[in-house]
Amino acid sequence: MCTVAYLKSAGLLSKNRDKEIVTAEEIVATGDYVAVRSVGDEYFSLGVNRHGFAFVSTAINSPQWTQLVEQGEAEKAKTVFADERRGQHSPTKHLSQHFTEIRSIEDALALFRDADKPWMGYNVVMADGTGATVLETFENTTHQYALKSRDIVTNHFRGLDHGAKTFDDYPSTFERHAYVGEYLAEIESREDLEKVIHPSDDAGRAARIWRKGAFSTVSSSVIEIGARQVYYADGLDHNYAPYGLT
Repeated sequence: MCTVAYLKSAGLLSKNRDKEIVTAEEIVATGDYVAVRSVGDEYFSLGVNRHGFAFVSTAINSPQWTQLVEQGEAEKAKTVFADERRGQHSPTKHLSQHFTEIRSIEDALALFRDADKPWMGYNVVMADGTGATVLETFENTTHQYALKSRDIVTNHFRGLDHGAKTFDDYPSTFERHAYVGEYLAEIESREDLEKVIHPSDDAGRAARIWRKGAFSTVSSSVIEIGARQVYYADGLDHNYAPYGLT
């Protein structure tokens, strides 16, 4: 479960990553890309490559699964999760497998057009020097739309009929969207953005964006698209560290 912000004028794409299970992450930096993934995973949670193409993602799950996790019903949640995702493929894994060769948003969209797979529910947020696009995926259906020059994506769809649709379905996704929206017009730089999504100097703000409990925020990443660089922090008490192409 994640919170994403996009600012075209500053060339920034960010992601606060939330998980229902505490997850250790690692930075993978090569001459082709710099990316973040869970330790042991075969796919990236986010990244930017040498061509200046970047992506992040947010999972879209059913309200039933989300509510079971929040109620502490871990075993029931695992069963529902397995049933709902049986036979589905990860769009982020598909994108990660082709990451080095993608030069643009259009290249990435073509990868999905050419694939004949039922997808897990995801917002796949893709950006390059021209702008940013979201591809919503679920089963054999996709929906795409362009992000505004300043925009936010959390854990609900705008177009597809899946996941949370109302506040009561999943309050957090709408609360986090509203929180970042309060400050979006004021953000002009990476430092401004970091104060909103990693507000370690303001406990009141932090409680609205840095999650604890059934879902916990494990990291915050800011991609400088043009510079091909990722700034990464794995806790509110940790500063962002820069990672670039090697």
